[in-house]
Formats: sequence, structure tokens, C-alpha cells
Amino acid sequence: MKAAPLWDRIPLAAVGLLWAAIVLGGLGYTWWSALWSLAADPAAMPASPIWVWAALVATGGPMAWAVARSAQAALGYRRRELDRRQRLAHALEPMTALVGAPCQRLQHCDTPELAAFPWGFWRPEIVIADALWSRLGPAERSAVLYHELSHVRRRDPAQHAILQVLAAGFGWAGLAKLFHYYLVQRELIADDLAIAAAGGQKAPLVRALLATVAAGGAPLAPAPVGLGGVWTCRLAHLDTAAWPHQEARVMGRRLLMTTLSATVLVAQSLLFLCH
Repeated sequence: MKAAPLWDRIPLAAVGLLWAAIVLGGLGYTWWSALWSLAADPAAMPASPIWVWAALVATGGPMAWAVARSAQAALGYRRRELDRRQRLAHALEPMTALVGAPCQRLQHCDTPELAAFPWGFWRPEIVIADALWSRLGPAERSAVLYHELSHVRRRDPAQHAILQVLAAGFGWAGLAKLFHYYLVQRELIADDLAIAAAGGQKAPLVRALLATVAAGGAPLAPAPVGLGGVWTCRLAHLDTAAWPHQEARVMGRRLLMTTLSATVLVAQSLLFLCH
């Protein structure tokens, strides 16, 4: 099995936060510099160059948009999670009789959905629907557990929330693409752990996936990244161990260009203040 690229060994939520901080830092310092130049001499404000006012609008507008959209996305995410918790909290029960379970924090729920997912934000637990558990054999159950264990270890619920919020506010700066790439990345890493736990055998994981889809389970969320959607990317990875290396390189180049752009903005502001 091929190793994941270096980019995929870094928590993408941290990359997203750094990315957003660079964007806000560059825009914010330029906006503050223009505002300070106007406020330094109030008498000269009406005669200030038009490009100073343009800088205030050009930097303040995207900042206000990004902050407002991020706040709206955060509130929407919190509302959806509270609704989900109200729907499922009464149905969750600890799983106390699991053979070969890799994690002690296990719950099950009596719902018709064929689903397994991490439950919780910072310290998630693994939740498995009874309908899915009853359709799987021992090997397939182990594959599902180890797949979800990867999400728990990587704190994917928290990473998902952070990147989803940042994508809503900073999608224009490349963070929407980063979020879409993360949706693929987390599944490939989780599949690798499940395969490694099965001694390199892919069949148990494939059978678990087919049982979910063939029985009418919810399709995997689409994400137009790299090799295609999440489902297409997982199938290609299971078949050839391929990773979307090209998309990882694109992410790296975009982050570098964002950093350089922010550096240029800050340098221009410093030169303006010095003069």
C-alpha cells in the first residue's frame, strides 16, 4: 500500500486556520494602515487620495463578508448539531458486547439508516446503527470499526466543522477547495487504517461498503476533488492505492500564493506608513 503524501499527514483544520489567518492578516493590516493614514490628520481627510479610500473598501469589504459568512455558517452548524443531538441522544445506548472492538467509546442506535459515524465534537465516540451492524459479518464489522476509529483519532468532527465554517467565509480565497479535498482525504486515511487492521486485506472493507450501498444506504457526499467524488475516489484508492497527489500540490501552491499576496499587501502598507 502506498503511503499518503506529506500534505495528508497534516491536520487540514490547522492548515485552514493558518490560511484564513494569513488572508485576514494581510487584508486587516492594509485596511488599518489606510484608516490610520486618514485618521492621522483629520483636516486632510477630504483631500486624501482616492486610492486610500479604495483600499479601505477593497480590504474592508472582503473581511466583513468573510467574518459575517463564517459566523452565519458556525451558527447554522451549531443549530444542525443540536437538532441531530435531540433526534439521536435518546436512542443511543452503549455497546458492551463487541468482539474485537478497537475502541471502548462505542454506542449503537436503533435507527433504520445504515450508518456508522463519529459522535461528538472534540472527543467523539463511534455510533453504529443496529440495521448496519446486523448486516455485517465479523470481518466487515471490524473494518467498519477501524474506519470510524480513524475519524475518532483524527478528531474529524471538529476538523469538519472548522473547515466547513472557513469554506463558507473564505471560499473565495481557496478554502472551499481545501474543504472539498478534506472530505476525500479523511475517507482515504480511514480506509487505509481499516485495511491495515485486516492485515492488508481489502475485501472486508469492500463488502461493508457494498452492503451499505446495496441495501439503500445514503450515498457518500459528493466532493468534486481530485479523482472525482468521494465515492469515486475511494473506489480508485481501493483499486490502485492512488492518492489525489495533483490536488495536494494545487493546495500547496494556493497556500503559497496566498502567503505571498498577504506579504506584498503588508509590505506596501509599511512603505506607505513610512512615507
